[in-house]
Amino acid sequence: MQLTFGVLFGAVLVGMSVPFATDPDGGWLLTLAGVAAGALFLTIGIRGSRRGIDADQDGALVRNMFTSRWVPWSDLVDITFDAVQNQGGGTSYHRLLLGTRHGPVVAQAPGGRTTPGGRLDTARARLLAMRDQATAAGS
Repeated sequence: MQLTFGVLFGAVLVGMSVPFATDPDGGWLLTLAGVAAGALFLTIGIRGSRRGIDADQDGALVRNMFTSRWVPWSDLVDITFDAVQNQGGGTSYHRLLLGTRHGPVVAQAPGGRTTPGGRLDTARARLLAMRDQATAAGS
């Protein structure tokens, strides 16, 4: 959804601004702004759709909007929930916070509620089970 929105909105902005490039009254500036905005939305659409956590027998790769961080199972201490506050001071949603030997790693996706059996709780339990299995096999 995010990828589709970003690509379509970016393409529309670029397409709408290109005809202004031939305008003698400074149309090039409007064209440049449209292309820049289109590129921004395209980047957000592509990078935003790739956010998440990929895990295998060696560890977990946390991909956020513009950064990625590899967490080997041997470095993962615990996984808790990080509350994201809204402007009113309440909790807007939660995300996973991976506690490692080298400091915390926040995963921007998945996000949601911390209800037992919910998406975040299940992701946390599966990641911890993978860590336990990998560290037990390595011992």
